[in-house]
This record gives sequence, structure tokens and C-alpha cells, in this order.
Amino acid sequence: MKHLVSITLASVLLVGYPILAVAQTSDRPDSSAILKAFSTPVVVDGNPVWATVLTDASVDALWHGTPAADNLRTVAAGGHTVIYVMGVAVKRFTFPVRYTIEQDGHSFSGTGTNVSHFDGVAIPEGETILGLVEFDGKVALDRPFTLTLGGGSATVAIDPAAVSRWGQIAPPKDVFASHSKK
Repeated sequence: MKHLVSITLASVLLVGYPILAVAQTSDRPDSSAILKAFSTPVVVDGNPVWATVLTDASVDALWHGTPAADNLRTVAAGGHTVIYVMGVAVKRFTFPVRYTIEQDGHSFSGTGTNVSHFDGVAIPEGETILGLVEFDGKVALDRPFTLTLGGGSATVAIDPAAVSRWGQIAPPKDVFASHSKK
């Protein structure tokens, strides 16, 4: 089942490549503020990547209006921390497939889903890196944690106000519920 979810996510992420909404409306929060709050730069072998913690708000900021949004919410709401990784190789390197999170003395390992050059093979300079990491536990977003991607690590400390405002993750509403028998 986990492999099926990984394959489905990889295909949805590839087709529903993240897009940021150009125009903001008053009823939608500012995508750039959300991504700034939930994203952290990590340098892996001299190559910068961005790691974004997936919440309802960050999924909307990245994939608003695409089929990927509901699929990612379903996975992220499953009781695990899920991180989206994106970047561009500034030099040729191999992205090691080791992912961990440490918080309050607990360590969680992650399983990566390759979308583009996130599978442990050599990445040519200038190529896009895209992947999703699902960890085997859930961190408390209101407390700092250390994220390790391959050989690079960073401390993730999300502003408590951002966690309170945008840190929720819930499975998507059943679109068929309104069509149930009366």
C-alpha cells in the first residue's frame, strides 16, 4: 500500500507541479508568507534545497487548485510529518537518500518519494530536484526540530503564531458526502 501511495504521489506531483498563485484574494492567505514560515533552506553537498513542512496552508500555497493538493493532504494527515523538497543543482552531485528528524530526544526516519532527481543518482548541474519525504512519526510544529536531508541539516523553528494560524493538517473533505442518500 505504501508503495502504491508513493507511486501515486510521484505521478500527481509531476503532473501537478507546484505553482504559486500570482493573484491573491482577500479570502486566501498570502502564499509567500506561508511558504516563508514553513520552509527552511538546507545545503546538501554545496547545493541549496528548500524543505517545506506540509500543512493545509502550505499545500494550498504550493498546489492550490491542482489534483495534487487533496492527495498530499491525505498523506500528510496520516499522522506523519511530510516534507516537500525542491531545489536546483548548482553543481553535479548525488543526493544521498538518508532523511531524519530529531526532536526532544526522539528520532524519526523518512522514506523519500522521487519526483525528479531525488533518488540517489547523480544530478547534473542545473537540473531540478523535487521529492517528498514521509517520516515515521509526527513532530510538534511549535517546537524546534533538526531536519537532515542526505548530508545536510538545518534546525527548523516555525514561529508559534504561524503554527497556530497555518499549522493544521486535516484529510480533505469527502467530495461525495453531499451526494449521500437522504
